[in-house]
Amino acid sequence: MAGRVIRLVPKTPYEFNTLGVSGQTTLALAQRVDVSQYTELTLMVRVHALDIPSGVGSIKVQAVPDGHTSEDPGLSFLDTGTVLGSVTIATGSAVPGYTTKALSAGAGPMIAVLLVASQDTSQVTNLDATISVDLCMKV
Repeated sequence: MAGRVIRLVPKTPYEFNTLGVSGQTTLALAQRVDVSQYTELTLMVRVHALDIPSGVGSIKVQAVPDGHTSEDPGLSFLDTGTVLGSVTIATGSAVPGYTTKALSAGAGPMIAVLLVASQDTSQVTNLDATISVDLCMKV
């Protein structure tokens, strides 16, 4: 099968130290990724470093459909209710670690990759991870 691997996120540290109790935040890591020519998509996530205390929270890397349109280029049309695939990074995740996740069908012509950090407990602490993300696309 012909295919292609693209780097979506180079090795980057993410530090979440202001989430607060039961807090959550979402960052768009990559948007408007053209996948229109491909039928098989695999998200590849590397964990280079990790500091998440036990039972405190998690960081998820999620792929979602992106409905970008040239008619309104300044707006973000992400279908965050349809997660095509997700990789969870939490206490106990291997470091260095490598996880692949085949994305489900129905991505549409474009996808976005999000980082969702969630703090689960009443203890306010840091959630830190250094990650990189690639996408393998096959015809």
